[in-house]
Amino acid sequence: MHQNAAAFADQQLDAIVVNVAGCGSMLKDYGHIAEELQHNTTDPHNKTLSSASDFAAKVMDIHEFLMKLGPVRPSGHISAVVAIQDACHLQHAQKIRQQPRDLLNMIPGITLKNIAEAELCCGAAGTYNLTQPDMADRLGTRKLDCLLDAEPDVIVSGNAGCSLQLQAHLQQRGLTTCVLHPIELLDLSYRNQPLVLG
Repeated sequence: MHQNAAAFADQQLDAIVVNVAGCGSMLKDYGHIAEELQHNTTDPHNKTLSSASDFAAKVMDIHEFLMKLGPVRPSGHISAVVAIQDACHLQHAQKIRQQPRDLLNMIPGITLKNIAEAELCCGAAGTYNLTQPDMADRLGTRKLDCLLDAEPDVIVSGNAGCSLQLQAHLQQRGLTTCVLHPIELLDLSYRNQPLVLG
């Protein structure tokens, strides 16, 4: 936390943009962490709280940042049914749910599908799939069932851990459904590049 806050302290930045929900959630929490540290120190010159709070106030998830800017509508057509997996660190920790949908809905040709039990964790949950593999596996199976019910060409998730968890479960079933970050689809559309499936 100290290193990250110090690395950005002297720069005139409007935002620190993060494209992984778990990382963004942690970075946005620096102010609260620093507050806790502040209460447990006797150093009156401790600058932790202000530098960490300043840093945290500038952190924005990529979806949040782009929608705040007012993005230019992309023109590249992508004909695909897309099921969205709401990462817990986005929808619960950062309260970001609509922005990824708004960005994806701008892409010509995309049919965006919400899924049942969207609030349910995929089982990755940071290191949960390593420390509690049986429960994580059950959650992953349940989440993938909900996603596959939408009959998607592509599954999107804004968190690397979720993507890895979903890819592992797809592989276990012998399925080749593509798992991408929403920004990858947006990028393809801006560059007018085709989506290659499978």
